[in-house]
Amino acid sequence: MIWTSSRIQEIGLSSLSCDPIRHVLGHETVLENEKNCDPRDMGHKKYMLLLDTRLAAGYFLVQGDHTNARKWAAISVDAAETYFFGEWRDIQPSGNGSDQPPSREYQEINEHWVDSYDWSMCFIAALQQWDTFDRFAHILRDDVRLNIDQTEAHRAWWLYFCGRVRKRPQQEIAGFRQTVMEAKRAKTDQLLLTWVDALFEGSDDELQDAIKKYFQHHRRVESKKPGLGLAIRGSILLHYGEHLGRQFSRPDNSDLYIVEFGE
Repeated sequence: MIWTSSRIQEIGLSSLSCDPIRHVLGHETVLENEKNCDPRDMGHKKYMLLLDTRLAAGYFLVQGDHTNARKWAAISVDAAETYFFGEWRDIQPSGNGSDQPPSREYQEINEHWVDSYDWSMCFIAALQQWDTFDRFAHILRDDVRLNIDQTEAHRAWWLYFCGRVRKRPQQEIAGFRQTVMEAKRAKTDQLLLTWVDALFEGSDDELQDAIKKYFQHHRRVESKKPGLGLAIRGSILLHYGEHLGRQFSRPDNSDLYIVEFGE
């Protein structure tokens, strides 16, 4: 995928202020600093590294540099492993005070997750790391908190999709599906929900129709918003559907929005 300069400006890449040279040259320094940091600070350091690496991977992706995009996506996934599974969650104080006892349960419920999780799952799927994908699908608790700027529909969509991946009984996750369906101004989440249902239990025609309608909406609406314009959750479902062996074709021009790194 190589976008023209006009297309890059159209999707607002400049607004991200992404300097790939700083990311490439600064990564070893970041890793060196981590060796001497307080283990309790590792969560914050990995969270910040996740922000940087996804910008770097996205930058190289839209430039058509799949080698560097893949490199930074892999680094991002490695950082996500520590952020979501690392020992820091067992030793970092819970609550807002340093005098609070450590609690992994507290971290799993309250720690910021949504942006890092969206992109991490996308990179994992694009890299075809399906064992890792399955482990990450088991991270989210039903009581994981709603993050700032996150909608309830977005949170519920993730809990529903991961529930399907984990083969949870329908009665356990039906409430999440209902939340998405009844949400106001949640067209993207609802189209992705239809795609999930078609992916797991729909016919090939139903699946193809769900994919088509989602990318039509993404092209008209989501790709016009500030940012890279990539279909993050759409890319996840596309790669996962191919992994499951479902039969479908990619809509015309959808490659402009799909996160993948070539051969």
